[in-house]
Amino acid sequence: LSEYDAAGADEYACLLKEELDDETGLFLKDKDPSLTMPDERNQIYGRIESDLVNWAATFGEAFAEPTVEGILERLREIASTEAEFEGRQGCEEDVEVARKARSFVGEMEKRSPLALSVANELLRRGSDDGETLESCMEREKASQMRLFAREDGDFARWAESGCDVGLVEMPWGDSSLMRKREDVFSGWAHSSVRDVSVDEIKEIVGV
Repeated sequence: LSEYDAAGADEYACLLKEELDDETGLFLKDKDPSLTMPDERNQIYGRIESDLVNWAATFGEAFAEPTVEGILERLREIASTEAEFEGRQGCEEDVEVARKARSFVGEMEKRSPLALSVANELLRRGSDDGETLESCMEREKASQMRLFAREDGDFARWAESGCDVGLVEMPWGDSSLMRKREDVFSGWAHSSVRDVSVDEIKEIVGV
């Protein structure tokens, strides 16, 4: 598993003053201290982590695929390794990764193929050097409004159905409550992400 220290660079500033960037006074010149292994850290405020970012780093190569279809295919490949590692000593982490990959595939396949494709395009465009937080938020807002405005679009279909989209997790103190909805909505306009055309994505996100 790849691991990201959500505490960030600020936590290390008071101990590593001589290594701080001269202009910003915050980030290290040669390395980002948030990208370290647990035994390399000099924690001040205790352990701060992000499971979401950890899994994103673990499946970084899969999520780097340009299309949602490509991402799903890579995740399926990882999921298929569970049988290979199951029961083998020292392979517990590999089994956990395979199971998480299968979980991601299952959850993504329940969602709107068009919405997934649009979200992927938004992330790809937002990674360009010239983009800012403001420009990304404006593009996402416009895309969401276009998705909502479609009379027979996926959001309208789902809202009118009264159905859920599957397994729902709700935070509850230090744990979470899980509830399973049997009436899972599946009436999306596209049966899979491979049926979503580039023109449809551009129509929502913009050229």
